[in-house]
Amino acid sequence: MKIAIKFFPSVLLILLLAAPASGAVVSSRKMPLNPDVKTFGTDPSRDFTHPTGLADWELATRGNITGEEAKSPVLECYADEAFYNISAQVAFGNAVANTSATKFRVIKAASGHENRFRKNAGVIFRHAMTGINDYYAFNTLDEAYLSFHDLGFTAHTTHNSTKNRGIIYCNKITTGAGNTKIVGCYFFDLLNVGAGRFYTVFTSRAKLAFNCVTDNCDYGLQLSNAFNCTAVGCNVGFSANFATNCIAQGNVTDFSGGTQTNCVTSGVVFADDGISLAPSDIAARDQGMDLYGTHAFNDDGMGRKRGNGRTTGPAWDIGALEFYAPLSARRIPFLLF
Repeated sequence: MKIAIKFFPSVLLILLLAAPASGAVVSSRKMPLNPDVKTFGTDPSRDFTHPTGLADWELATRGNITGEEAKSPVLECYADEAFYNISAQVAFGNAVANTSATKFRVIKAASGHENRFRKNAGVIFRHAMTGINDYYAFNTLDEAYLSFHDLGFTAHTTHNSTKNRGIIYCNKITTGAGNTKIVGCYFFDLLNVGAGRFYTVFTSRAKLAFNCVTDNCDYGLQLSNAFNCTAVGCNVGFSANFATNCIAQGNVTDFSGGTQTNCVTSGVVFADDGISLAPSDIAARDQGMDLYGTHAFNDDGMGRKRGNGRTTGPAWDIGALEFYAPLSARRIPFLLF
């Protein structure tokens, strides 16, 4: 009996520590082979520093990333300041583009600096470009196999345009050349104050978004495939060719064409933040398809595979954020010995 009493507190502590916090996004992104990790921020100790560091990193990592000795460029961003203003677009692949599916380029939030769908925390890039021409913060041009992980994107108060604006533009990539992946990113308050349109992600080629949120934006995700994404308060939520397990609710137009599979456009009950699922929701909770088995996704795509935080009930939830009950609402087992 003494042994059991001593053992119980340890087990209870492990259970509490292992339980995800309310609204948490458990993520284990699969990194490319042979990564060469550099850092980005405002601290002088970083390999590349704001405001010119993104362009410097792009220039330093151009070329075809292939061969046994080739490195996979990974840029880890730190939230050294609340926002990183982008006043001139960073163009990828305007030299020889990478075509390696296993050694690709990554821009990601460093561990502990993930945005986690918050408007005031983690790494957030702020669109601050003005002028009379079309501008996109990240123009992938002919780059292939580029991915963005766990970042926030919003607009600076000075942002203005008489033409189109956007965050990620990958329309020019040769068909079939590769896949730009946007994973766990939060696009919010991106409304064009000029005459043009503002696109969070604009492409018509083989590009994919996983677990992303567009919140109060002009045009949401315009790409080939959107999986487990959420669009609220937008002019157009999705212009995806294929949308699966997605929530599009409260937009002027939820889906602009394309094919929707197991998506929901009404009846979702959100928490106070307007994007997380409320405890009372029944439209999206446990209603999602298990995309791991049918689409052979790995952590590079979903990051929340069943058994790794994707589900807390009998099935996946629809939308970008899996529901987690607040710790105070969980029942803690009490055992008598």
